Amino acid sequence: MASFLEFLTNNASRLTLLMSFAALCISVRNGLTQNASYQLTRAVHRSGTNDFHVVSSEQLEDSVLVQLVYFNPGAIATVIQSLAVYEVPKPIWWLPRKFDLARKSRIEKAKWWPAGNGDEKTAKLFAENFQYLMVNDCRVIFVKLPGMINRLDHAFELTTNHGTLLTIYSLDFIDREFSFDSKRHFS
Repeated sequence: MASFLEFLTNNASRLTLLMSFAALCISVRNGLTQNASYQLTRAVHRSGTNDFHVVSSEQLEDSVLVQLVYFNPGAIATVIQSLAVYEVPKPIWWLPRKFDLARKSRIEKAKWWPAGNGDEKTAKLFAENFQYLMVNDCRVIFVKLPGMINRLDHAFELTTNHGTLLTIYSLDFIDREFSFDSKRHFS
């Protein structure tokens, strides 16, 4: 027993160094595991992220009918809560663009309704179409704007229980083709 205590006393610094090195190795291994877990969670989150697009715009007698589509590729259903439409004025010179002084103005007379398919082009009330607010895969949404197509940029802001999506589109008569390039920024 005395020899063991003498051994510990003589080699205390070496044993402390060895235990510190073992703790460092365990810490580095845990950090690598946490980083791999974060990367996996981020990839799953990004692959299940919702998407929102303008499909077409159509001029009616006294209004514009815009068809939107909302995609929910995730396993958890989404509930559509609100949709706001804004008209974004084009700034004439660079200073308002630089400091974002040209603020968007909300179109108060815009009406929207979710549809079961792409053929329900007449405006619906909440009591008639509330079952279409739940989105499992994709949902067609119609927006009726007053006036004529004016080729200004319009911002469509969709609020769901998963967050807010914003898409900006210039309404025109041109048929849309499929995109050649797409970029998405995650914060």
